[in-house]
Amino acid sequence: MLRRKFHALKKADDVSMQAWIAEVLRIAFQLQEIAVDVTDEDLILVLTLGLPSSYENLIVSLDATPPDELTLDHVIAL
Repeated sequence: MLRRKFHALKKADDVSMQAWIAEVLRIAFQLQEIAVDVTDEDLILVLTLGLPSSYENLIVSLDATPPDELTLDHVIAL
């Protein structure tokens, strides 16, 4: 159930980006605590797929990023 919740997370309009990132990382930590492997790719996907359409320009920018540069730190820094 927690894994399903993790993959279905959506950022609400009234939630700051810092709070959104913290929520995703919090649930990822909970998953890791019960021995579920959460990769950086999983985190990037949940962080970006959960964004509202107003972040479309950010997603386009990330899609243009070379794969070797598309790290979790890079995504969070944007």
